[in-house]
Amino acid sequence: MQENVSSVKNEEVLSSQLAKAKKKLDIKNFLSKGTYIDVKDSMDSWCVANIIEVCNDDDTIKVRFDGWAAKWNNWYKFTTSKIAPFRKFSRGMKFFFIIFH
Repeated sequence: MQENVSSVKNEEVLSSQLAKAKKKLDIKNFLSKGTYIDVKDSMDSWCVANIIEVCNDDDTIKVRFDGWAAKWNNWYKFTTSKIAPFRKFSRGMKFFFIIFH
């Protein structure tokens, strides 16, 4: 009985590790230099940012927030909850019209 419980727990751990590895691979697919993504800033607001560097050695990216000075560039881990695919959380102008008479 004890062996079955241990076996089930081992399978759960392996399944969890496999899910994390798959998520990391999925994340790496959209994290390349020049890609626009959504990033949470220091005030926890979702903003648009451009990936300016990718470091696969420690699984991090350096981003530049769209329209912000370079002093606000920041590094983020691939696995942080502070990054997301482009326009998943950030808001932007959809359309605007200027009418001249």
